[in-house]
Amino acid sequence: MSKKRLARRRRPSPTQGGLLDGIIQCGEHGCPMIRIGDDYVCAFDQINHQVGLRAITDILLGSEADQLPTRLVFEGGKTLPLLCPCCGEAQYLTDADLALDKVAGRILFAMKWIPPQQDAPEGAVCMVFSESAQALVNEAYIDVHWRAATGIQ
Repeated sequence: MSKKRLARRRRPSPTQGGLLDGIIQCGEHGCPMIRIGDDYVCAFDQINHQVGLRAITDILLGSEADQLPTRLVFEGGKTLPLLCPCCGEAQYLTDADLALDKVAGRILFAMKWIPPQQDAPEGAVCMVFSESAQALVNEAYIDVHWRAATGIQ
């Protein structure tokens, strides 16, 4: 390939993921590594760095017509897409108020890697939410596909 042709190639955006997404596993957590910018990082570390120990403040409903997933909004404005833990497709909620009543104000306290199994063949991230940043209090759980870590905005 000529240098001119190489210069015209577009680099994938960070949200498109990299060629090795999901192939390389994190040695500490066992979950997939994902491409963020020019680096590969652990999906857990990405979620934790962006929204860990922050409370949910809102839910943005997705649009099936536009294939935009429902998003959790955290303190500081970061949003995390809800992706089906089984297939990684966008999840759509129809009643944000009902969902928000269950998770509003809860803090992303911990996460657990769910290894690949029949109902989640690529594995999933179980996010544990608590009413307290110091201890599990009235916890709630939300499972998402690990690719949700690449869609944090």
